[in-house]
Amino acid sequence: MWLVIRHAPPLPFLPESVHGEPIVALAICYAGNPEVREKLIAPLRSFGDAHGEHIGVQPYASGGAYINFLSHDEAERVEFAYGDAYKRLMEVKQKYDPENLFRVNQNIRPG
Repeated sequence: MWLVIRHAPPLPFLPESVHGEPIVALAICYAGNPEVREKLIAPLRSFGDAHGEHIGVQPYASGGAYINFLSHDEAERVEFAYGDAYKRLMEVKQKYDPENLFRVNQNIRPG
């Protein structure tokens, strides 16, 4: 979740009357059950009327994981996060770091 105070950009889903005006933009990323999502958003809507909303499954937000958000106990998800590129990354790791010296981050094991 992030919140920023800025001037409204001229986006098609925002009314022209707010373009260039100070607004509060709130972004929330939720990857769970859509029914629960609505219960989580409801209290935020009570603060005022939204000028625009993007709610729903986003195609670029499904089928993977964000590598920098994985914790140290999610090593099994590293391959999932990199998807099809993981095999090539293992080959590169084997070539440049076969002893796995650089392993403190979300580790890619040498291939």
